[in-house]
Amino acid sequence: GDAARDNRFASLTTRLQRASQHARGVAHLLEGPDLTWTSLEEALESMMTQFESQFGLSCDLTISPHFPKLEPEPALSFLRIVRESVVNAVRHGGARRIWIDLTCPAGTGTAVATISNDGTPLPAQPIEGLGMRQMRMRAALLGAQLSLEPGAEGCGARVRLQLAVPPGTVPASLPTP
Repeated sequence: GDAARDNRFASLTTRLQRASQHARGVAHLLEGPDLTWTSLEEALESMMTQFESQFGLSCDLTISPHFPKLEPEPALSFLRIVRESVVNAVRHGGARRIWIDLTCPAGTGTAVATISNDGTPLPAQPIEGLGMRQMRMRAALLGAQLSLEPGAEGCGARVRLQLAVPPGTVPASLPTP
């Protein structure tokens, strides 16, 4: 009767509200800056400002002058990996500080991005959820290797992304003509 219908309606309403919240969360993670008009450095600085106000974090960014300039599509995948790393550090590790380092060790032909935090140490057998699987998928699209490592001195965690640098690549910090 009416009570059963009302219960089904209430249950459906709750499920729709949850689905809507989930969709908004996913959309928020997917939105990104328009990289055709901004540099990777500006996009990262803007994202870090957002993290500092949204999560109360302290963020440090270091970019080697030799780190390669990424095209808009790969840069967007790269930024989504950074965003997911930081969100995971806050959500799962209670991180208060984040360090993002983009380096290009001489003679290696690779660029390395590390996103480190001061949260709780990784469990011995970390469980890979949807976020980590999406990060691995994005890394594969970039032709990069992604690893999750314990942080320095047993503190927090570090996401390490290693990208192959094609010869003759323009550094991120130089203006393009």
